[in-house]
Amino acid sequence: MIKNSIIFFLFFSLPVIAAEETVCSSNTNEKNIQASTPTDQFEYTQDGDTVIDKKTGLMWSRCPWNYHWELSTCVGDTSTGKISWENSLFVANDNLTSDAPHLGFSDWRLPNIKEIASIIEQKCAGFAINHQVFGGAGSGVYWSNTHVDGGSNIRVINFVSGQVTSVPPTEEFFLRLVRDVTP
Repeated sequence: MIKNSIIFFLFFSLPVIAAEETVCSSNTNEKNIQASTPTDQFEYTQDGDTVIDKKTGLMWSRCPWNYHWELSTCVGDTSTGKISWENSLFVANDNLTSDAPHLGFSDWRLPNIKEIASIIEQKCAGFAINHQVFGGAGSGVYWSNTHVDGGSNIRVINFVSGQVTSVPPTEEFFLRLVRDVTP
């Protein structure tokens, strides 16, 4: 009886070791940093091409423009993946209509810098996005619709470093579309 009590005590008094969620694309993630975009923060839509961020109420295209979701990653032609800011505006505002929707919706738009920064994964080094949610393609710089105060430059976010900077609208970068799903 004492032996069983000791075993019971030892078993239930040992610290519980939780499995760490893998959100980064490599082993370079910081073990002591909590995930800023944990996988369970996102709801996968039925088609698998989009996710809803339950924290912000935004629906995101899982892949950059001109890429598509296949199995567990984004695939596409890297030569057509980057576009200018003006072409990004055309894609989001003029090209997507109810007659020609993208991923089943025609109300996509460019995210502002705060919205796109909300999907930066602080835990990851080298590719600062949750790779389980957004796949591994399109690591690089992404457009926002945010102008720099008093100038013509546009805010962009680098999903390799997680840094925000500003660039001329003639540069070519990736586009990730967003839409509102909650009022």
